[in-house]
Formats: sequence, structure tokens, C-alpha cells
Amino acid sequence: MAMPPGYRDRSTDLIRTERLRVRLLAPVDFVIAKLRRGTDLDLDDAIFVTTRFQVTTDQIRAAADSALAASPQDTALFLFRKTVEIFCRSLSSPST
Repeated sequence: MAMPPGYRDRSTDLIRTERLRVRLLAPVDFVIAKLRRGTDLDLDDAIFVTTRFQVTTDQIRAAADSALAASPQDTALFLFRKTVEIFCRSLSSPST
């Protein structure tokens, strides 16, 4: 499963020295990375980042579609699609 094309261009340097470079993913790319892995802790992180940085379900779906298009065919893609679908649906539904 590939990351959405251009994710490196959207990342920012947190630290950049001669021998060390630490980059931060853009919020939507971070959410996609978390949804790719899909553990409960990852989904909690994705919810936090989505809320904190006001990432929309449209942005998540577009990034997921780009990642899917860039990925080689694999059965794991189905699980990722379902994870994105359920995650976006949960963001759209009112909290109880």
C-alpha cells in the first residue's frame, strides 16, 4: 500500500542538520498512514489529528483514492478501503 503521491513534498522539516533530518507528514498524510496500519491506537491518533487540524472526510477520501491508485494490486487494499469508509462514516456521525 503506497502513500498518496506527493506526500514528501507536503511534509515539513522539524529538524534539519548536516547529519539528521526529521520530517513531519502533512495532517492528511498522517491520517492515511494511520488508517493504513489500522490498529485501535492508530485510529485514535487519526481521530485526534483529524479534529486538531480540521481534516475533512473529503480530504481523507481524496488522499485515500490517490494512495490506492498508486498502489500495486493487493488484497490488503480492500481492507484499507473499508477502514477509510468506516473511519469517515464515524467522523460524520454525531457523537453519543
